Amino acid sequence: MGVRFEMLGGFRVLVGGRHVARALTVRQQQILTYLVLHARGPVARAQIAGQLWPESTDAQASTNLRREWHHLREGWPELDGCVETSARTLSWRDEAPDSDVARFEAAAGRARLGDRSAFDEAATLYRGDLLPGCHDEWIAADRERLKIRATEVLAELVTRLETERALAEAIARAQQLLRLDPLNEPAWCALMRCHARRGERATALHLYQQCAAMLKRELDVEPSAATRRTVSSQRDVASRTARSLAAVARSRSRRARDWSRSSALKSTSVTPPSGW
Repeated sequence: MGVRFEMLGGFRVLVGGRHVARALTVRQQQILTYLVLHARGPVARAQIAGQLWPESTDAQASTNLRREWHHLREGWPELDGCVETSARTLSWRDEAPDSDVARFEAAAGRARLGDRSAFDEAATLYRGDLLPGCHDEWIAADRERLKIRATEVLAELVTRLETERALAEAIARAQQLLRLDPLNEPAWCALMRCHARRGERATALHLYQQCAAMLKRELDVEPSAATRRTVSSQRDVASRTARSLAAVARSRSRRARDWSRSSALKSTSVTPPSGW
């Protein structure tokens, strides 16, 4: 029965396509994540222990790993079919394990080659940072690498969706991008344009205010010239629309007054007596 590991945005294990709710300790999640990230060959037990328990002596770290691995195998007998164990190493048996990280990287690679559907797949797979509850040094480089790749994929996807005028999807992906990178001004601009194109100009202007406030708070800077031009163009459109609507209202009002006068004149006209 196939085992799949999901580590983006949180840790989950799926067996046979179904989420398994058996509890895993934080260390057990980290051991499995480390093995998935280093799936190219056998990984030395000493390497894993040293990375996960850097403050402990080598002997104590190795003892900690043996204990956690023992409990992990007791609670997850499926792992015996996946992981080859020896006195010195741990490795995956036949091939790299199925994981959302591997699927995301494969989709992102196809997207880089221009595969349109791969953009959507990669964006959907990236549910958040790699194992977000872990703040150890060993995971930082992989987490940042995946985050940068997701940011690139989402930025290009938002551009494509905006060009395709799939505005609702573009808004959703721009929001996802901003959750990863709240200071990404092009994403703010895309979000403003999409809302404006849906006629939601008040929302677009409010987004600019949010963007400006965040930049001031986090970096003590003003929005870039490109961002200011984006909101300025929306204000111009809103102003032109308001003037156009006002002109239409005035024209209708004049026609109504003219019609009223015409009706009044007709009703007050005198009909000549018979025989004149």
